[in-house]
Amino acid sequence: MIKSAYWILFFLIVALVSGAGIYLYWDSADVSRYWDFLRTNDSPASVIGGLSAAIGATVTAVVMYFTARAAHAAAQSTRIASRALELSERNNNITEFNQRFSLLLAQHNDYGEKVTHYLDNKGKAEFS
Repeated sequence: MIKSAYWILFFLIVALVSGAGIYLYWDSADVSRYWDFLRTNDSPASVIGGLSAAIGATVTAVVMYFTARAAHAAAQSTRIASRALELSERNNNITEFNQRFSLLLAQHNDYGEKVTHYLDNKGKAEFS
């Protein structure tokens, strides 16, 4: 990421220096004369403009490539997170079942002891 930022900065500086060189080459700030010269002659400015457009298109393509890679990684991350959520829900269901079954067994044992006590006393003791 940092290296690509340095490259972009490098190309911006090159474009700025090139623009300053073109300005100094024509030795004037008269814009109409500059544009007239560009329309009538094949100048270095048109070459620099074409190279700048090509560099811009290349940078755009590189950015799109890395954006596509990031989107692919995000999609994989989403699939992994979805699978983790499914496993978590499954484990929570198993844990909830175990807790309820343990509670049911505890209540069954408690009622079993009361029934055994009642039957041993032949109905003389009350349920409490």
